Amino acid sequence: MAALENVEALVKVEPPVEDIQFHHIQIYTDKLKALEEYKKMEDGLSKCSPQLLDSELSPWDDGIKKILEINGLEQLDAEKYVPHGQDLVEQMIFGFGFRITHEHEVSGLRSFLLCSRDATGVKYLISGLVDEPDQPNVKRQKTNENKEYCHLNLDSYNRFLKAHNNRQGISVLGFQVEKDGTSKILERYKEKHPKLLLGGVHEYSGCRLLEVFAYYKGTEKEEADEGTIIRFVENSESQGTNFLPGLNPVKHKFSEDPMSPAYFDHWVSNVTSRTMFLETLYDTLGFTSKVDFNAGVVAAGEAQIESTVTGNTSKFRPESDNENLANQSQVFLPINNALSPVGHVYLFLQEIGQGIQHVASRVEDLSEFVSNVNKMREMTGRGVSFLKIPRSYYGRLALEDLIEVKDGSPYGVQGPISQPLGKAVMQALQDTKKMSPSGIVKLGITQQDIEHLGPMIPPTLQSEFGERMKVIGDVVRKSQYINLYKLLRDHVSEENYLKIVKNNVLVDIQGEDVLYQIFTSTILQRSQGDEAPFLEFIQRVCSQQLDANGNPKKILPGCGGFGIRNFLTLFLSIEVGKASAEYEEAIKTDNTGLKELALEKIALFAQQMDESNPVLTEISDAMTAEGQARDIYERAKDKVEKDKAEADFKRHRAQKELGNEKLQKISEIYKEKALNLRKRTTELLSH
Repeated sequence: MAALENVEALVKVEPPVEDIQFHHIQIYTDKLKALEEYKKMEDGLSKCSPQLLDSELSPWDDGIKKILEINGLEQLDAEKYVPHGQDLVEQMIFGFGFRITHEHEVSGLRSFLLCSRDATGVKYLISGLVDEPDQPNVKRQKTNENKEYCHLNLDSYNRFLKAHNNRQGISVLGFQVEKDGTSKILERYKEKHPKLLLGGVHEYSGCRLLEVFAYYKGTEKEEADEGTIIRFVENSESQGTNFLPGLNPVKHKFSEDPMSPAYFDHWVSNVTSRTMFLETLYDTLGFTSKVDFNAGVVAAGEAQIESTVTGNTSKFRPESDNENLANQSQVFLPINNALSPVGHVYLFLQEIGQGIQHVASRVEDLSEFVSNVNKMREMTGRGVSFLKIPRSYYGRLALEDLIEVKDGSPYGVQGPISQPLGKAVMQALQDTKKMSPSGIVKLGITQQDIEHLGPMIPPTLQSEFGERMKVIGDVVRKSQYINLYKLLRDHVSEENYLKIVKNNVLVDIQGEDVLYQIFTSTILQRSQGDEAPFLEFIQRVCSQQLDANGNPKKILPGCGGFGIRNFLTLFLSIEVGKASAEYEEAIKTDNTGLKELALEKIALFAQQMDESNPVLTEISDAMTAEGQARDIYERAKDKVEKDKAEADFKRHRAQKELGNEKLQKISEIYKEKALNLRKRTTELLSH
């Protein structure tokens, strides 16, 4: 396997094809409604969704219910919405504004192709049984009347469910390849990994398909894991790049609302052996490692994983933000493996098996996209919810923030206030429920709210309070998003900062590029608590840099990185979510001991996040410089330039590794603390 230890190892293997692009994802679900039912939903939303999203009415207003009823839609109670037990096609229609553009049905298996507004963007092929089993473990049909299409037959459906513990899931990663690409890739698999082949190239009118198993079982290359498949699609020029054989086009209409198109960005696997999958992709496709996240970066208490982002090296360089948004030629495949017998990745592998953890897609304006998804769910009771991020991720107010405001502070240069006044303000904020005991200020707090604290300030401090009211208000309001402000400064308005916090959007920065991220709650989850996949949506904001001649540099795909801070945040947030569920269950059962332990877990993960953030900044800066050195090396024209780039690469790599060591130490400390909490929980449950 090509290692990142030596820069020259990055360019050794010749890929079998020059052009490989994201094409489609296939998902197997338990059951699907009739096409007519979904089209009724689409037609109703096409007429009323612009009105719903523009409405100033409360979701509980009778006017919203009437709008939906007039358009043939039933309003469900949004407060009773839960992620599990949902119909994924319905979720995508209501939540994302996707539409069914093609369909196929044979031998009891239905398939629908869903796309966003731009047909060159995301494509989800969702297949499920026509019948409606009463039980999730219903006996599946074993025969298939029509095996004409390898991607639309019941045998493939049954094989996936058998390999995935009878769970719904993301079954196929589909890539578009150039002319003769399927034959070239087939030969590479025959040479390097023949045990992963699933037959040969399938010939259809205007299209050729090649399917291979993605992973090996276990840690040896002895037997294929018959779950997840990689599918290569080679279309003729007459069919265009969006074609899939066997699918019949159906009428569809997108709403005239602001739901933006989406484009694939990266697809994430949870596997038993990360290095073996990396080697497979390197051997067969020439994919090379782009980013390595060590155990310290992605550790939440006892839960520890490692992750590597691999992919092709696309020659396409976008020249505009729009080109970069829609570009599907740069493939990124992050790959995770568990290092400890606890946590999301470990449980995913135990419950489901190896497979796709989540699919990430780009949109033009993430905050607007999330706001629309949330509003649609609140108005209709349907769609998608997002992972809740602890408010401490965005910022909290501490006494030191009020009494140490000085030159160089992110809060400004207006000068400090006295410690007695600072303590009085903190107490008044808590007494008026404008701030939690842990310093989380109520979202949307105003300067007027600060002024209303006046009567609660001791008489001896009233004069100073009056003089310093503006700086107090500035500090308190900015504390809602201070962690983001330290990254982005005045490039984002207060209004947009608050929108980011309200919508639970994650933010990261590499160099001058910004990454916005959000993760949905689980999809394809039958019951609460089951491990299941999820979706991610991102926005990449690439800096406009100039070359030595003053001309705009072309944009590098993947600008903004993969959210090194947010890798940690995601896994911490998953654990916080589980601890929150434990807390709610303890309240229901009136178990004071379990309730207190659950609160300790939540606090512990928040503390780990706070302590890790400065180290993550060091690692992120080093990774940015490392990537720039690698890019210079690959484009160097002479030995002198190459030698300098390699020296820079190694220096920045050493800085990154030093940061990794710091983070690993933090990880180990919190791992022990989390282990102690788990033991206490076990002891309590045993009594």
